[in-house]
Amino acid sequence: MVEHIRVRRRFFVKIAVIVAIMFAAGLALGFVFDSFRTAFLNEEMITANVDTESFVVSQAYIANNPDYCKLIPPYLEKISENVEQLGKDLSALGSKMVFVNSTFMDRRYFLYEIRLWMTVEEYKVRCNASIDTVLFFYGDDSDASYRQGLVLTALKEELKEKVMIFSFMHGFKEPALKLVEENYNVTQIPTIVVNGKVYREFVEKNDLEAMLSA
Repeated sequence: MVEHIRVRRRFFVKIAVIVAIMFAAGLALGFVFDSFRTAFLNEEMITANVDTESFVVSQAYIANNPDYCKLIPPYLEKISENVEQLGKDLSALGSKMVFVNSTFMDRRYFLYEIRLWMTVEEYKVRCNASIDTVLFFYGDDSDASYRQGLVLTALKEELKEKVMIFSFMHGFKEPALKLVEENYNVTQIPTIVVNGKVYREFVEKNDLEAMLSA
């Protein structure tokens, strides 16, 4: 009987050791995956940053060029594509990261968006460009924000380059973003700013399309 109890104890000890090893291996594997994801996002951010800086230098160079309105669009399109892809990757990979805090990556991404938005607004004024811009302020745990995001995604797929949508997390601790929120008095979510006009509510796709064409 005693020997039987000892065998059972050894058996459970072995099981406990195996479980501990598997748990440790899982943590290690998760950390490795996080490292790969972080490296991938950092590489994309570096690329986006270089492209953005290239655009800033190019914009400064042609600021007083009579062909400014002709020369700017190609750079604008390239940066827009890079920032959009970066946002998709950050959303897809960032939510899967357990051991790495993605706050710094989010902050850099929001700054890229703000810079691009400011550039687009300047381009619209200087060149009388017919591009609609939408600022979307959302919350992670907001059902209305989620539904508004789906509407905006569908709108972007339909209108392509005719509309540019910039998404920002409301209340995110970034001074530049806080200035934008204060400028438009963003106090609730979802809030969207369509060509400078503020709407502090969920907006259906048909209503949004009417706002863009107004």
